[in-house]
Amino acid sequence: LITNPNVGRTAGPANAFELGDVMEMAVPNMGGNARWFFTGDSNTQNVASWGRRGMSANTDTVSVLGAITGTGPVTVSGGTLNLSTGTTLSNVLNFSSGTLGGSGTFAPPGSVIVGTGGFLDPRGIDNWGNNSQAIGTLSFATGLTLASGGTYKWQMSNVAGTMGVEWDDLQVTGALTFTATPASPFTLAMISGNGGAVAGFDNTQSYSWAIASASGGIAGLDPNAIFLDASSFFTPLGNGHFFLSQSGNDLVLNFKPVPEPASCALMVLGLAGLLARRRRRT
Repeated sequence: LITNPNVGRTAGPANAFELGDVMEMAVPNMGGNARWFFTGDSNTQNVASWGRRGMSANTDTVSVLGAITGTGPVTVSGGTLNLSTGTTLSNVLNFSSGTLGGSGTFAPPGSVIVGTGGFLDPRGIDNWGNNSQAIGTLSFATGLTLASGGTYKWQMSNVAGTMGVEWDDLQVTGALTFTATPASPFTLAMISGNGGAVAGFDNTQSYSWAIASASGGIAGLDPNAIFLDASSFFTPLGNGHFFLSQSGNDLVLNFKPVPEPASCALMVLGLAGLLARRRRRT
Protein backbone atom coordinates (compact mmCIF):
# COMPACT_ATOMS: atom_id res chain seq x y z
CA LEU A 1 0.00 0.00 0.00
CA ILE A 2 1.25 3.46 -0.94
CA THR A 3 -0.75 6.22 0.65
CA ASN A 4 -0.80 9.85 1.67
CA PRO A 5 -2.71 10.90 4.81
CA ASN A 6 -4.00 14.05 3.06
CA VAL A 7 -6.28 12.16 0.71
CA GLY A 8 -9.09 14.12 -0.84
CA ARG A 9 -10.32 11.74 -3.51
CA THR A 10 -9.88 8.13 -4.54
CA ALA A 11 -9.72 6.51 -7.96
CA GLY A 12 -12.52 4.83 -9.84
CA PRO A 13 -11.90 1.30 -11.06
CA ALA A 14 -10.95 2.31 -14.62
CA ASN A 15 -11.40 6.04 -15.22
CA ALA A 16 -8.45 8.43 -15.37
CA PHE A 17 -8.94 11.74 -13.59
CA GLU A 18 -6.97 14.73 -12.36
CA LEU A 19 -5.83 15.64 -8.88
CA GLY A 20 -5.17 19.20 -7.81
CA ASP A 21 -1.97 18.14 -6.07
CA VAL A 22 0.11 15.16 -7.08
CA MET A 23 0.86 14.20 -3.49
CA GLU A 24 -2.80 14.00 -2.49
CA MET A 25 -3.08 10.42 -3.57
CA ALA A 26 -4.27 7.02 -2.51
CA VAL A 27 -3.80 3.65 -4.13
CA PRO A 28 -6.78 1.51 -3.08
CA ASN A 29 -6.71 -2.25 -3.59
CA MET A 30 -9.86 -2.05 -5.71
CA GLY A 31 -10.72 -5.65 -4.83
CA GLY A 32 -7.39 -6.76 -6.23
CA ASN A 33 -3.86 -5.50 -6.74
CA ALA A 34 -4.07 -2.54 -9.10
CA ARG A 35 -1.12 -0.94 -10.88
CA TRP A 36 -1.23 2.84 -11.26
CA PHE A 37 0.83 5.56 -12.89
CA PHE A 38 1.24 9.31 -12.52
CA THR A 39 2.24 11.77 -15.23
CA GLY A 40 2.68 15.53 -15.10
CA ASP A 41 0.33 17.85 -17.01
CA SER A 42 2.23 20.76 -18.56
CA ASN A 43 -0.99 22.70 -19.26
CA THR A 44 -2.07 23.09 -15.64
CA GLN A 45 0.20 23.90 -12.75
CA ASN A 46 0.24 21.45 -9.83
CA VAL A 47 -1.91 18.91 -11.68
CA ALA A 48 -1.22 15.28 -12.38
CA SER A 49 -3.36 12.64 -14.07
CA TRP A 50 -3.97 9.28 -12.48
CA GLY A 51 -5.10 6.24 -14.44
CA ARG A 52 -5.17 2.48 -14.11
CA ARG A 53 -2.59 0.53 -16.09
CA GLY A 54 -3.46 -3.10 -15.43
CA MET A 55 -2.43 -5.40 -12.59
CA SER A 56 0.78 -5.97 -10.68
CA ALA A 57 2.01 -9.28 -9.35
CA ASN A 58 1.45 -8.88 -5.65
CA THR A 59 1.22 -5.29 -4.46
CA ASP A 60 0.42 -1.84 -5.76
CA THR A 61 2.96 -0.04 -7.93
CA VAL A 62 3.07 3.73 -8.42
CA SER A 63 5.37 5.30 -11.00
CA VAL A 64 5.75 9.08 -10.76
CA LEU A 65 6.77 10.54 -14.11
CA GLY A 66 6.53 14.31 -13.67
CA ALA A 67 7.41 17.01 -11.20
CA ILE A 68 6.15 16.51 -7.64
CA THR A 69 4.60 19.70 -6.30
CA GLY A 70 2.73 18.46 -3.25
CA THR A 71 4.15 18.76 0.24
CA GLY A 72 2.38 15.99 2.15
CA PRO A 73 4.27 12.99 3.52
CA VAL A 74 4.36 9.75 1.55
CA THR A 75 4.11 6.29 3.11
CA VAL A 76 5.38 3.17 1.36
CA SER A 77 4.41 -0.04 3.15
CA GLY A 78 4.64 -3.17 1.05
CA GLY A 79 4.17 -1.44 -2.32
CA THR A 80 6.52 -0.09 -5.00
CA LEU A 81 7.27 3.57 -5.61
CA ASN A 82 9.17 4.29 -8.83
CA LEU A 83 10.53 7.71 -9.75
CA SER A 84 11.40 8.41 -13.38
CA THR A 85 14.51 10.24 -14.56
CA GLY A 86 14.31 13.90 -13.56
CA THR A 87 11.70 13.32 -10.84
CA THR A 88 12.69 14.25 -7.28
CA LEU A 89 10.70 13.40 -4.16
CA SER A 90 11.65 15.76 -1.32
CA ASN A 91 8.60 15.04 0.84
CA VAL A 92 8.75 13.26 4.17
CA LEU A 93 9.07 9.57 3.28
CA ASN A 94 7.73 6.96 5.69
CA PHE A 95 9.32 3.81 4.29
CA SER A 96 8.79 0.65 6.32
CA SER A 97 8.78 -2.04 3.62
CA GLY A 98 8.33 -2.46 -0.11
CA THR A 99 10.43 -1.15 -2.98
CA LEU A 100 11.98 2.18 -3.89
CA GLY A 101 12.86 2.07 -7.56
CA GLY A 102 13.21 3.80 -10.88
CA SER A 103 15.85 6.28 -12.01
CA GLY A 104 14.83 9.44 -10.17
CA THR A 105 15.95 10.99 -6.89
CA PHE A 106 14.72 10.40 -3.35
CA ALA A 107 15.48 13.50 -1.29
CA PRO A 108 13.41 13.35 1.91
CA PRO A 109 14.55 15.14 5.08
CA GLY A 110 17.13 12.80 6.58
CA SER A 111 18.72 9.63 5.28
CA VAL A 112 16.57 6.93 3.67
CA ILE A 113 16.85 3.70 5.65
CA VAL A 114 16.40 0.40 3.83
CA GLY A 115 15.97 -2.41 6.35
CA THR A 116 13.82 -5.49 6.87
CA GLY A 117 11.37 -5.95 3.99
CA GLY A 118 12.84 -3.02 2.05
CA PHE A 119 14.19 -3.22 -1.50
CA LEU A 120 16.13 -0.92 -3.82
CA ASP A 121 15.48 -1.53 -7.52
CA PRO A 122 17.06 0.90 -10.01
CA ARG A 123 15.41 0.74 -13.43
CA GLY A 124 14.25 2.85 -16.35
CA ILE A 125 10.61 4.05 -16.46
CA ASP A 126 8.96 5.13 -19.72
CA ASN A 127 6.30 7.82 -20.27
CA TRP A 128 3.51 5.37 -19.46
CA GLY A 129 4.91 4.26 -16.15
CA ASN A 130 6.12 0.95 -17.54
CA ASN A 131 9.59 -0.51 -17.07
CA SER A 132 11.47 0.64 -20.18
CA GLN A 133 14.65 -1.19 -19.12
CA ALA A 134 15.70 -3.31 -16.20
CA ILE A 135 18.79 -1.23 -15.44
CA GLY A 136 19.20 2.34 -14.22
CA THR A 137 20.72 4.78 -11.73
CA LEU A 138 18.73 5.48 -8.57
CA SER A 139 19.77 8.56 -6.58
CA PHE A 140 19.48 9.59 -2.94
CA ALA A 141 20.13 13.25 -2.20
CA THR A 142 20.11 13.15 1.61
CA GLY A 143 22.11 10.03 2.40
CA LEU A 144 21.30 6.33 2.38
CA THR A 145 21.49 3.72 5.14
CA LEU A 146 21.55 0.00 4.32
CA ALA A 147 20.38 -1.93 7.37
CA SER A 148 19.75 -5.54 8.39
CA GLY A 149 17.11 -7.31 6.32
CA GLY A 150 17.18 -4.91 3.37
CA THR A 151 18.00 -5.81 -0.23
CA TYR A 152 19.66 -4.06 -3.16
CA LYS A 153 18.43 -5.71 -6.39
CA TRP A 154 21.45 -5.19 -8.62
CA GLN A 155 21.15 -6.12 -12.29
CA MET A 156 23.72 -6.41 -15.05
CA SER A 157 23.40 -7.05 -18.79
CA ASN A 158 26.98 -6.59 -20.00
CA VAL A 159 30.34 -6.75 -18.20
CA ALA A 160 31.66 -3.83 -20.27
CA GLY A 161 30.18 -0.39 -20.66
CA THR A 162 28.77 2.17 -18.27
CA MET A 163 27.20 1.89 -14.84
CA GLY A 164 23.57 2.88 -14.96
CA VAL A 165 23.35 1.51 -18.50
CA GLU A 166 24.89 -1.98 -18.47
CA TRP A 167 24.64 -2.43 -14.70
CA ASP A 168 22.66 -0.81 -11.88
CA ASP A 169 24.06 2.04 -9.88
CA LEU A 170 23.22 3.96 -6.71
CA GLN A 171 24.31 7.61 -6.48
CA VAL A 172 24.25 9.04 -2.96
CA THR A 173 24.73 12.68 -2.02
CA GLY A 174 26.03 12.48 1.53
CA ALA A 175 27.06 9.28 3.27
CA LEU A 176 26.31 5.69 2.36
CA THR A 177 26.07 4.01 5.77
CA PHE A 178 25.94 0.31 6.58
CA THR A 179 24.43 -0.81 9.89
CA ALA A 180 23.86 -4.52 9.12
CA THR A 181 25.74 -7.18 11.07
CA PRO A 182 27.04 -10.65 10.15
CA ALA A 183 24.26 -12.14 12.27
CA SER A 184 21.62 -10.01 10.51
CA PRO A 185 23.00 -9.04 7.11
CA PHE A 186 21.95 -6.78 4.28
CA THR A 187 21.50 -8.59 0.92
CA LEU A 188 22.99 -7.75 -2.45
CA ALA A 189 20.89 -9.73 -4.94
CA MET A 190 22.85 -10.08 -8.19
CA ILE A 191 20.56 -10.52 -11.19
CA SER A 192 21.29 -11.18 -14.84
CA GLY A 193 19.61 -8.43 -16.83
CA ASN A 194 16.60 -9.53 -18.90
CA GLY A 195 16.73 -12.95 -17.26
CA GLY A 196 19.54 -14.24 -19.47
CA ALA A 197 23.30 -14.63 -19.43
CA VAL A 198 25.41 -11.52 -18.94
CA ALA A 199 27.04 -10.53 -22.22
CA GLY A 200 30.81 -10.82 -22.28
CA PHE A 201 31.09 -12.59 -18.94
CA ASP A 202 34.07 -14.96 -18.82
CA ASN A 203 34.40 -16.88 -15.57
CA THR A 204 38.14 -17.24 -16.10
CA GLN A 205 38.64 -13.47 -15.90
CA SER A 206 38.60 -11.00 -13.01
CA TYR A 207 36.17 -8.07 -12.95
CA SER A 208 35.31 -5.06 -10.81
CA TRP A 209 32.22 -2.87 -11.06
CA ALA A 210 31.31 0.22 -9.07
CA ILE A 211 27.73 -0.39 -7.94
CA ALA A 212 27.26 2.62 -5.64
CA SER A 213 28.97 5.93 -5.02
CA ALA A 214 28.59 8.36 -2.12
CA SER A 215 29.88 11.94 -2.10
CA GLY A 216 30.14 11.84 1.69
CA GLY A 217 31.98 8.54 1.80
CA ILE A 218 31.07 5.03 2.91
CA ALA A 219 30.74 4.21 6.61
CA GLY A 220 30.38 0.92 8.46
CA LEU A 221 31.10 -1.37 5.53
CA ASP A 222 31.70 -4.95 6.70
CA PRO A 223 31.70 -7.40 3.76
CA ASN A 224 30.81 -10.16 6.22
CA ALA A 225 27.56 -8.31 6.98
CA ILE A 226 26.42 -8.39 3.35
CA PHE A 227 24.95 -11.56 1.91
CA LEU A 228 25.80 -11.94 -1.78
CA ASP A 229 22.87 -13.71 -3.42
CA ALA A 230 23.74 -15.01 -6.90
CA SER A 231 20.70 -17.29 -7.25
CA SER A 232 19.30 -15.11 -10.06
CA PHE A 233 22.63 -14.50 -11.77
CA PHE A 234 22.02 -16.87 -14.66
CA THR A 235 25.58 -16.94 -15.90
CA PRO A 236 27.99 -19.80 -15.16
CA LEU A 237 30.51 -18.73 -12.51
CA GLY A 238 32.76 -21.76 -12.77
CA ASN A 239 34.80 -21.93 -9.58
CA GLY A 240 34.89 -18.17 -9.23
CA HIS A 241 33.29 -16.03 -6.55
CA PHE A 242 32.03 -12.50 -5.91
CA PHE A 243 33.21 -10.20 -3.12
CA LEU A 244 32.76 -6.58 -2.12
CA SER A 245 35.36 -3.91 -1.53
CA GLN A 246 35.60 -0.15 -1.14
CA SER A 247 37.57 2.12 -3.42
CA GLY A 248 37.46 5.70 -2.17
CA ASN A 249 33.79 6.73 -2.22
CA ASP A 250 32.75 3.77 -4.38
CA LEU A 251 31.26 0.44 -3.35
CA VAL A 252 32.78 -2.13 -5.71
CA LEU A 253 31.57 -5.62 -6.62
CA ASN A 254 34.39 -7.90 -7.72
CA PHE A 255 34.56 -11.29 -9.38
CA LYS A 256 37.65 -13.47 -9.05
CA PRO A 257 38.15 -16.79 -10.83
CA VAL A 258 39.65 -19.81 -9.12
CA PRO A 259 42.34 -21.59 -11.19
CA GLU A 260 41.42 -25.01 -12.49
CA PRO A 261 43.19 -27.98 -10.82
CA ALA A 262 45.33 -28.52 -13.92
CA SER A 263 46.48 -24.92 -13.84
CA CYS A 264 47.27 -25.20 -10.14
CA ALA A 265 49.30 -28.34 -10.81
CA LEU A 266 51.31 -26.56 -13.52
CA MET A 267 51.95 -23.68 -11.15
CA VAL A 268 53.18 -26.07 -8.47
CA LEU A 269 55.47 -27.86 -10.97
CA GLY A 270 56.82 -24.54 -12.19
CA LEU A 271 57.55 -23.43 -8.64
CA ALA A 272 59.21 -26.75 -7.85
CA GLY A 273 61.41 -26.41 -10.92
CA LEU A 274 62.41 -22.89 -9.95
CA LEU A 275 63.39 -24.01 -6.45
CA ALA A 276 65.39 -26.91 -7.87
CA ARG A 277 67.37 -24.58 -10.16
CA ARG A 278 68.11 -22.27 -7.22
CA ARG A 279 69.39 -25.22 -5.14
CA ARG A 280 71.74 -26.33 -7.95
CA ARG A 281 73.18 -22.82 -8.20
CA THR A 282 73.92 -22.75 -4.48
